[in-house]
Amino acid sequence: MNKTDKPAIGLKCRLCNKGKYKEVTIDLPYKDIVILHVKALQCYNCKELFFTLEHHEAIRQRLRAIAPPLEFERAVSSAGNMETINIPKDIVKFLRLKVGTPIRIYVEGKKRIVIEPKKDEL
Repeated sequence: MNKTDKPAIGLKCRLCNKGKYKEVTIDLPYKDIVILHVKALQCYNCKELFFTLEHHEAIRQRLRAIAPPLEFERAVSSAGNMETINIPKDIVKFLRLKVGTPIRIYVEGKKRIVIEPKKDEL
């Protein structure tokens, strides 16, 4: 990991609760590639990396430039008393999902819904 240190950030580490963060530039392994010169925060004490929303967005934009994502539009439907969203077959195939695969659904900000397979299920 290449690192370039910048001054400390006034937050305490969320993992060890002792160290403060410094801004670093790293080479981030991601799946089968390495994303060069990624900014992150790193704890002086335990070396834990932390990515802010701005860091995540910068990484997301760089990944989109490398490989545009599978992206589809869907309307919210209903089934019984529940709203549903159908997942396109291309995404199901790409993520190797099956009926019954546990997923996480959460909100990022006020305009983004994230749906992802649970990490231990991949």
